[in-house]
Order: sequence, then structure tokens, then C-alpha cells
Amino acid sequence: MAMANRATALATASSHQQTLRWASDNQKYLFERGPYPILASGGYGSGKTYAFVIKLLYLLDLYPNSRAVIARKVSKELKETTMRTFFKICLPQQW
Repeated sequence: MAMANRATALATASSHQQTLRWASDNQKYLFERGPYPILASGGYGSGKTYAFVIKLLYLLDLYPNSRAVIARKVSKELKETTMRTFFKICLPQQW
């Protein structure tokens, strides 16, 4: 539940008046779309993973007791890219 609470703090205004600031309009667009599948493409470091992780944490908070999987075809790529971004957003005490 702590992980999901982090998403709420990032995705909405919190009691500390914090709001999520998107690096681009495309990140905001990605977060706001759904419930249908979303495909994002772009260069390395363009913020795709960041936006998807924020959306995932937000949805886990919105729907308690849900489960989620983050996967990549090649595990080395998952460790070098996706996991690095995830752990920047979701600190160890939250997972």
C-alpha cells in the first residue's frame, strides 16, 4: 500500500501542495489515456517508462489489491532501463 500511496502523492495535489510536473505534453497525454491499451514509442530517455510507472502506481492506488507486472523481452534491458526508472520513483521502503 505504501507504493500506491507514493503514486497518489505524485499524480495528484497532496497535502503538501505537490503536483506532478510532466517533462512533456506526451507524458501527460500517456498518463491521461485509457482504459484501452497504449503504445508509446520514442528514443532512449524520452520519458516513456517514467509516465507508465506513474500511471501504474496511480492505478494500483485507485484499485486496491490489484497486481501488476512490468516486463521486457530481454532481462538485461529491464535492469538497465526500466528498473532504474522504477526505483527512482518508488523507493525501497515503499515496495
